[in-house]
Parts: sequence; C-alpha cells; structure tokens
Amino acid sequence: MYLMGFACFMPLGLMHCLAALPSYTNQDCVAGGLDQANCPVAAEAVASELFQMEVQVKEMKKQMHAMDSRGQHAVMKPPGFLESDDGKVTVNSFECPQSQALQSTTSDAGVTKIQKLNVTSGKYADVLVVPTTWTEPQFRSINSCAISPGKDGIIHCSMEINNKGSFLVRIDMTQAAFVAKLPGWRYSATFDKDGNYWLYGDTGLSVIRDAASKQAYSSWSYLSGSEPSSVSMTLGADLVVMYGDLEKSGNEGTFLLSLSHNTLYVVNVATESYKRWVISKTSGLPPTAVVWGSAWNYNKALFFSADSGEGVYRLDESSLDVKNGIASFLYMGPAQQTDWNDGLSCVGTGTPWEPDMVFYDCKGEATLQVTTTNMTVPTTNASKSYFEYLNISSGTYQLYYEVQKNWTDPPFN
Repeated sequence: MYLMGFACFMPLGLMHCLAALPSYTNQDCVAGGLDQANCPVAAEAVASELFQMEVQVKEMKKQMHAMDSRGQHAVMKPPGFLESDDGKVTVNSFECPQSQALQSTTSDAGVTKIQKLNVTSGKYADVLVVPTTWTEPQFRSINSCAISPGKDGIIHCSMEINNKGSFLVRIDMTQAAFVAKLPGWRYSATFDKDGNYWLYGDTGLSVIRDAASKQAYSSWSYLSGSEPSSVSMTLGADLVVMYGDLEKSGNEGTFLLSLSHNTLYVVNVATESYKRWVISKTSGLPPTAVVWGSAWNYNKALFFSADSGEGVYRLDESSLDVKNGIASFLYMGPAQQTDWNDGLSCVGTGTPWEPDMVFYDCKGEATLQVTTTNMTVPTTNASKSYFEYLNISSGTYQLYYEVQKNWTDPPFN
C-alpha cells in the first residue's frame, strides 16, 4: 500500500504546489528498497501518478502566466506586499516611542541592513536585514536613508539597481517599494518638516518635493517622469535639517547641515537660490575624523557620528555663527567604526543620549527666565534654581519648574 499527497495553494495571487512522495508499508515491499523487482505494481503506479501531477502543475503554471498580461511586472513579491492591480502598494511605518539612532549600511559582501546604535557601548545591532530579492532585478545597495515626518514615519532610502538606475524607495519589515527616480547614486539625505526629501551625491544637491505623500509601487517600471535636477556644491556624507534665523534677518529659514573633516557646511534652502556657508572655525571635533556618514536630528538637537570610530558629537546650537564661520561641538558618546552607511533619525521622546529630555514648546508663555537663590560654593540646601515665566497681565514672574540640584553629581552651584 502506498499513500500520495498533493496540495495547491495561492498566496498573493501566485500558485504554489506541494507533492508528498509515496509512502509504503513493510508489507508492500521486501527489504532492500523500492525497485521494479521488489514492487513492480507499486512502481508502475507511482510513475503514473507522478506523470499526472507533472501535467497538472505545468497546466496551472500556464494559467497563472496568462493571468498576468504585464509580463515585465510578473515578479515574485515578498510576503508583506499589499499590491493593487496597478502596482500600488502600502508600506508600514517604523515606530519609535523612544528616540533611536539608526543607520543603513551595505557590507562588501552586499548585505544591506538597518541597524540601531547602542549609545552606551557604541555598537550597532541589527534591526532589519533587507534581502536583495525584494526587487527584480536584485538591488545592489541602499543609502541616503531618512524617516518621513509626522505620524506615518516611513523609512525612505536611495536604492541602486545595476543597469536600471537609482530610485527613492520605501522600506518596512517585509518589503521595498518604489517612489521616484533619482539623478544617480546618493549618499546623504534628510526630510524637512514639510515632507520634502533632500538628497546629496556626487552631482550635487537635489530635492523631491512632498516625497512623503507620493504613491509607492511594487516595481521601478511603474515610475514615470524624470529625476530631479541637481545644484552643484560640496557637502558632507549625511544631512540634517535645522530651522531658525541664522542670518539674523528677522526671518526663519530652513537650513541643511553636514560635516566633512572639521568643516561644517550650512545651506539655506528656504529660497530657490540656495546660499551656502563654510564654517571652518569649529571646536570640539576630533582632528582625525574625515567622513561623518551618520547624522541625526531630534527636535532641534543635532548629532554627527564619524565613520572612523571617534564617536558621536552634538552641535552646540547656541554657538553657531554663520556670518563669522564659528561652531562648537560636544562629545556625547562612543560609536563604532563603520562604512557605506547613512544615519536616519527615529524621533520619539528625548534623544538617544538624553532619553528623559522633554523639549519645551515656546508657543504660549514664551517669556522665561532662570534664577538661583542663595548661591554659594559649594551649594547648600538653601540654594534653589527655578525656571519662571512672565505673567503679562500682572507683570510678575511665576514658577514654571524647579531645577533640582541632585540632577547632577556633584550637585551644581
């Protein structure tokens, strides 16, 4: 006696078939194996069944091929794809209740990953390995990654596919989807608060306006139109965005910042005619660092990491003087040596290095002052430090919160 199993199923519109090999009991065949001499009847039956199965599978394959008239789009989709008939797909957000310092990286062996920095040890841990089989043809590498602003919070990266081009893609834990064409390989990128994707590479600075709201597709071949133009200039290996009145003109602007060696580049992109400053009088940076391939922005707090392993440094925003070319940096913690990487900021509460920090929104009671009473060296319990806000109606300062002395070790004066 023999048993044969045969099953077909169709996940995501693709037919798969499984056939179980025949199973025999000891009573059917003598010891020594199944062959024509031992089990001639069973062997003949098996051959007939297998032939019928092969015919059925071939027929089903032909039917499935006929169902997809778009031959160029007939590619194997990863399990997470939610695709419509016109190639449109939905990509899931990447959530960070607590702020995280992420990076994308592609190894020499072609393995692409999204990783998270452990700010205590300085080591990166894998969050996601992005299989090259998610695209057809298989992609070569990704870079210039950033997370779109707002509640969607989707990872966007540039992707290079040999002989096809460079593309802006969205990535989640199960898929990569195509958003736009890019003007060649890019390795620096960031989003601004309006969802514009700023990217930089060898040919200069480009922008894809409102990239965060564009449709994503399952294949590069669905994309139409041309890639964005580039403005030639020199910048660093990653970008962060900053807002403020850096020119002291009375108007807030949108600025892109990047580091190379010990030089900070600042670009005002609020107008069509970009204005760039080269900040060469920097302090606090290690002299050995050349490439700063990961940069992060958490609610106006800007951080840069050196690829050569010198660590993470924060820009002292109050020190930035574009007119006189001055900026200072503070060492925040270790970061391992890495390459072919790009930082992306997953913004939650605080910063990865200051997880309990709460940023004050100056809308409303915006007139603040700080005061310390009974200041002595060293400090005593009689000394108190407060933030106070001005009550415009009464003209008096009222308590906003007390800064506890035991927040530092030793207590501050």
